[in-house]
Amino acid sequence: MKTGLCLIVKLGCESYNDTKLKEREITMITVLIVDDHPILRRGLQHVLFESQDIVVAGEAGNGLEGLQEISKNDYDVILLDISLPGKSGLEVLRQVKREKPDIKVLILSIHKEEQYVLKALSDGACGYLTKESAPDELVTAIHEIMLGKKYVSASLAAKLSLELDAMTIPPHFVAKITG
Repeated sequence: MKTGLCLIVKLGCESYNDTKLKEREITMITVLIVDDHPILRRGLQHVLFESQDIVVAGEAGNGLEGLQEISKNDYDVILLDISLPGKSGLEVLRQVKREKPDIKVLILSIHKEEQYVLKALSDGACGYLTKESAPDELVTAIHEIMLGKKYVSASLAAKLSLELDAMTIPPHFVAKITG
């Protein structure tokens, strides 16, 4: 189910003798930002505004507001903080995946610890970025998860790889993450 907005964009032609305008359809990726810090939400809006195919269609300051927004509107991607007042980001994630499993959820958190990443991915998140990530990486992550891929920043992936090499993972946990 594709919920994105669709825009027709008129593009100027490159040819000197072609004065007509071409039309191109762009499907916009609709995003809901759920974070308890207003200044961070504003900064994320600014970063995503620069992308030609991503629009912030809503925002929420806590888990309950986020769930209300999700129940009222259709979004393609939810940018979700883990540490939220009321319901935690992981609780919100699990509820979203039960009620609207097609919505892509990208966790954006201050937590760099591997256990948060593994828990979020096993609960249904499509990706995980720390708030230290570069703005371009956020846009890349959104595009990647919209293609059906998982996304974890390179620094977190390296830490996870080292952690996985150092431990034995029970088969049922691996199946849950990859299945």
